[in-house]
Amino acid sequence: MHVTRAHRRAILALTFATGGAGLIYQVVWQRYLARLLGADGLATATVLAVFLAGLSLGYRAWGRRSLEGAGLLRTYGRLECAIGVWALAFPFTFELVSRLTAGWALQPPWGLALGGTVCSAVLIGPPAFLMGATVPILTRVLTQLLERATRTHSRVYAINTAGAVVGSLATGFFLIHRFGLPGTLRLAALLNLAAGAWFLWLARGGDDPTPRAEEAVAPAPGWRLAAIAGLSGFYFMSFESLWIRFVQLSVGASTFNFALVIAAVILALAVGAWLAGRLATGRPGALFRNQAAALVALTLLFATLDKWPWAAYAIRIRAFEAGLGFAGFHAAVFVALVAVLGIPAGLMGATLPLTFDAAGKNLRSVGRQAGALLGWNALGSLAGGLVGGYLILSALNLAEAYLVALSAVAVSAWIAAAPLARSRVLVATVTTLAAVALAIGFPYDPLRFAVGTFRLRQPIEQDRPGPAAFYESYHRNRTVVAYLDEPDGTFAVVENLTPEQLMIREFPAIAADLFENGVPDAPPALPRSIVVNGKSDSSTYYDRETLRLSAHLPALMGRIPVRSLIVGLGTGVTAGELTLYPEIESIRVVEISPAVGTLLPFFEPAIRGLLTDPRYALIAGDAFRELRRSGESYDAIMSEPSNPWVLGVDQLFSTEFYDLVATRLKPDGVFVQWLQRYATTEEVYTTIVRTLQAEFPYVWAFRGAEHDDLLVASKNPLDPSSLEQVAGLLRSHGDVRRSLAEIGILGRDDLLSRMIPLPHVAAAGPMETLDRPRIHHQSGIAVFRGDTLDDPDPLR
Repeated sequence: MHVTRAHRRAILALTFATGGAGLIYQVVWQRYLARLLGADGLATATVLAVFLAGLSLGYRAWGRRSLEGAGLLRTYGRLECAIGVWALAFPFTFELVSRLTAGWALQPPWGLALGGTVCSAVLIGPPAFLMGATVPILTRVLTQLLERATRTHSRVYAINTAGAVVGSLATGFFLIHRFGLPGTLRLAALLNLAAGAWFLWLARGGDDPTPRAEEAVAPAPGWRLAAIAGLSGFYFMSFESLWIRFVQLSVGASTFNFALVIAAVILALAVGAWLAGRLATGRPGALFRNQAAALVALTLLFATLDKWPWAAYAIRIRAFEAGLGFAGFHAAVFVALVAVLGIPAGLMGATLPLTFDAAGKNLRSVGRQAGALLGWNALGSLAGGLVGGYLILSALNLAEAYLVALSAVAVSAWIAAAPLARSRVLVATVTTLAAVALAIGFPYDPLRFAVGTFRLRQPIEQDRPGPAAFYESYHRNRTVVAYLDEPDGTFAVVENLTPEQLMIREFPAIAADLFENGVPDAPPALPRSIVVNGKSDSSTYYDRETLRLSAHLPALMGRIPVRSLIVGLGTGVTAGELTLYPEIESIRVVEISPAVGTLLPFFEPAIRGLLTDPRYALIAGDAFRELRRSGESYDAIMSEPSNPWVLGVDQLFSTEFYDLVATRLKPDGVFVQWLQRYATTEEVYTTIVRTLQAEFPYVWAFRGAEHDDLLVASKNPLDPSSLEQVAGLLRSHGDVRRSLAEIGILGRDDLLSRMIPLPHVAAAGPMETLDRPRIHHQSGIAVFRGDTLDDPDPLR
């Protein structure tokens, strides 16, 4: 049959739609894999890596199949339908894999990476293989004229990628919140099924299009082009993973920002591929110039990295001043990302079309050439996503990992220059040496990422403009004691002055008048915080009331936690408080990030000898997985997660988690949930309470620190209004009495004064579930606006 212009336009429109579906799948799969593995960083790396590995197999297998030139329209339609069917079945497949792997330990980082890759291969590999098969077949179908082979492939790639941009943004900002994870998958599946049905309908008219003149099959691409394709995949996926990390440290680790980075990078790739197809076709040395330019652009980008937190702060302040709101701010961030990443990502997007062009333009072999080169590129991407963007951070920091990826660009530029004249080889060598010298000599400061600027909504006073002066002011009252870049995040121990110490230092005369008993003595150790991905998760000073009360509430309500479990180590204060009870036999702490455990010695003055207490055991892993695997029952479980706007944390406020907790509590056990009142809304708060009450019929609330609540839940009734046991507990446990006295609890009345009424919650309202996450989206908006339940008119 003959493919008309109308047919070609319809095919390109469907290519756009299926590109959108592909990125919908990626964002949704990332959320599913984070559920399964408990680690968002690894979920991102494995989804990207396995997705591209599947594409690699599809490219290779169906690149050869496209040589046959018969039945391709029908084959393509069937492939799209198969992708849609897999997507519809994915929730059931995911549940099956979850059950089969429930007993796996998945110790981070290597065990977690291996197990995560296996799970991802089972869940994502088949549809990725099918998606990979579509590219060489569609290229073969659309390529009618020999001289348009490279341009056709570039157009297909660019249009498909443009659809992916729309799919990524729509999923991160709207679809998951509106339809949930299964509903979003069903929507994407409809796009694939519609495309498949159309191609099957088109194929009913007869044979597939064939070229005007048959040619012999050209040989496979040489080793140089294969090496460039593989290296470009490695360094692109490494850079993309690292850019996601840098943006999350600068703007916050939320689904919104993840989607923004993916969309910005993919948009740049599409533009780069399109321009390469139109402008660089057939030009000698184009591939070398592309690699050299990418090397320079990525080196210059390195010089900007430690200024990203300052830039994000500047955009946020301007957004508030201009009244842009949540959507306007993220639009501004997206524009900034396109501006900063556009040139280097665009140059990387142009690499593959240029390798296709350099391989030659044999019409009959265009599918095979595309399949081979894309196969090598995807295999390199597999290594880049899993090793270059994740495992390498076990040994190197973010900047060093960036330089490793940069060196891969340099090697690719050398290979591209090798067949050219000596002058070009010399240019490549000089360019590489200059780039490496600039990268090594530039004063990258990792401590600028230690404490995120993404919660600042007011300008900071600076002595002079610019990022250097900003950081001097921003870090004036804090000291970074320790800093680690790890595969699962960036961690810091930060020492802050107390408000009294700030007053004494800044206004000594006023402080002398304010403090009636004279200037207080400095504490034996300054307050310290554990900061994860730029956000403080626990402080020995600002959170001390919450952390201590979390440990003591079960005993104060008549349930001494002989066997206790804490979800989230933080500064270790809660676990340290439990050591004050001689009756306690076991203090187990589940912490997803091993780095937090390695930093615990920095908090030793506040954790009461926890590190040497034989009852203490730290379990590195996901709380879901540990609770499923463990057959132990506990007297008390204390959950101390970060805020729900942080990617993945919302899972610890879900129906599924509370149900799992209930199965691991003894009949008279107590569950304590830390719930922040800041960066939240009444809707988020009531959703969490409703979800908790659905599993635990008895729930009470206590005020911890100024903006923190502690929800105490039980299957059995407890009567906090008649706490006769409080006096007896304080008499029999002197260390407990002294610890509580330091936070203002001297007896029963002081404890009751911290009780707060729960909001009226209608049982019929929405609840938080893993399939239908709500509070992450709502909390992300709340943290941007600065909402807090203690302030009816928060600063906007």
